[in-house]
Amino acid sequence: MSGIHVEVDSQTCYTFPLLAVNATALDDLPEKIDVTCTPPLTGRVVRLQKRGQVNEYEGAHLINICEVQVWGCRDGLYGAECVEKCENCKGSDPCSAVSGHCPHGCQPGWQGDTCKQECDAGKYGNNCSSTCGHCNHGDACHHINGTCPRGCAAGFDPSDPLCKKTCQNGRHGENCSEQCGHCSENKPCNPVNGTCASCQLQFKPPLCKVCTGNWYGTSCELNCSTKCGGDGSCEKDTGRCVIGCVAGYRLGESGFCNETCEQGKYGEECLQKCGKCNGGCRHDNGHCVAGCEDGFEGDLCART
Repeated sequence: MSGIHVEVDSQTCYTFPLLAVNATALDDLPEKIDVTCTPPLTGRVVRLQKRGQVNEYEGAHLINICEVQVWGCRDGLYGAECVEKCENCKGSDPCSAVSGHCPHGCQPGWQGDTCKQECDAGKYGNNCSSTCGHCNHGDACHHINGTCPRGCAAGFDPSDPLCKKTCQNGRHGENCSEQCGHCSENKPCNPVNGTCASCQLQFKPPLCKVCTGNWYGTSCELNCSTKCGGDGSCEKDTGRCVIGCVAGYRLGESGFCNETCEQGKYGEECLQKCGKCNGGCRHDNGHCVAGCEDGFEGDLCART
């Protein structure tokens, strides 16, 4: 084996050293010699070529080999020891037996020269070129198909597995479970927080779901009663007075301030008693409209 060069497509794999020139030098060689190319080489032709000194020992010019076996990595493996596994090559192509490189790129969801690295967070699909949708809790989507592991963020349609479609049909919020308010010109509200750019008349921004001031009703088309006490406000769905009634009125069974004080009473909550009036007093301020009984005077007929 003295001076033999092992080449792979003209690339030097290994060169055997020159042996001392004597009749017994070849007798010391082992029966089997393993040669490993370092670094690993790829090619189609393995060549063994004799080089070396010329001398009187004729045997030194000969290559006497009984058998040559050329070993390479099995399909699906690569590297110096053929222990690295090819993975995720596009079209299930075999990778390079030396480097593990995938010749035609990676399957969807994978990147890198050996296609063993998942897409960066926020990316998925073929060549990791697609951007994730709006996943709930800020989750990254699945690196292969882009689906969100825990559903969609507020404002995005839960029926869309990629969470890229906003809420439709006047809905907003988490799982699109909230109904938009009364946005002006029936425009859609913000799909995330439900706010309107502006409201229809008598609705309070930004959600446009509650009546402003002293309006009530499903469309805020009704005025609260002028007999409501305090700031005149009423319940926005029923119109019932929130802070009782103005002086001279009381809540009836319906909850509206549509009944005057009973005979002989006046004022807030009808708690005051009329004075010594002829024919009763006003229900709001207690004034005696027909004057006082004998012996009494004043608007309230309370002085003698």
